[in-house]
Amino acid sequence: MPRDAARGRRLLAAEADAREVSGITRSYWPGAFIYGAATLVALWSPVASVIVYALIALFYVLSSSLWSGSAS
Repeated sequence: MPRDAARGRRLLAAEADAREVSGITRSYWPGAFIYGAATLVALWSPVASVIVYALIALFYVLSSSLWSGSAS
């Protein structure tokens, strides 16, 4: 989890921006709950569950590439 890396800044680069680290941490916390919900959706509709999983992955890919502020 990102918060484990950020705890005490022991696994972060010295130049890591605290606001950016905080934003990344906030963007990942709902993931476990959303993945759990997608798993429960599979009980009723496996296709809908796969779609939810794909949307979650797409969200994280887009958020990391569009809002990261770096051109890596």
